[in-house]
Amino acid sequence: LAGPARSWWEATKALQQAGYAISWDDFQEKFRKKHIPRGLIERKKDEFRRLRQGSKDVVGYLDEFTDLSRYAPDDTDTERKKMERFMNGLHDELQCALVIHDFVDLESLVDKAIQLETKRKSMFEGRKRRMIAQEGSSSQKPRTYPQNPKPAYRPPPTPRPNYPNRPNNPN
Repeated sequence: LAGPARSWWEATKALQQAGYAISWDDFQEKFRKKHIPRGLIERKKDEFRRLRQGSKDVVGYLDEFTDLSRYAPDDTDTERKKMERFMNGLHDELQCALVIHDFVDLESLVDKAIQLETKRKSMFEGRKRRMIAQEGSSSQKPRTYPQNPKPAYRPPPTPRPNYPNRPNNPN
């Protein structure tokens, strides 16, 4: 700790009885109460709940997910909750491919998401290169089509019988 946080800690330790060891949970609670306003925690919790991958790659999304998850401990207190929250923030294409698998922990989900994203990017780049190559090769020799194509052969119409006019029949 440094600066005001260090001064606070020194004053807190001085008030403790000799030999008393503060637990990590008690330290965190006291530290947050003193240095992190409740309004900020609520804002960060809401930000975590709305978090989506957006334009970030999976690693960037994971970094932000990890950073904000500490403000929403109730949303990430089990491995299942962490995985569901992480999965729901991924791009739809990644979610569709990953939802059919069962993952034991967040790390295995993240690993597969990174692998899938890498494969999809390389596949997209390969398609892009092929399209560019096809455009380049087709521009070298343009196709020509005849100006007046021959009409398709049609057989002559079948003759109709010639009936004499009938007096009472207008047809």
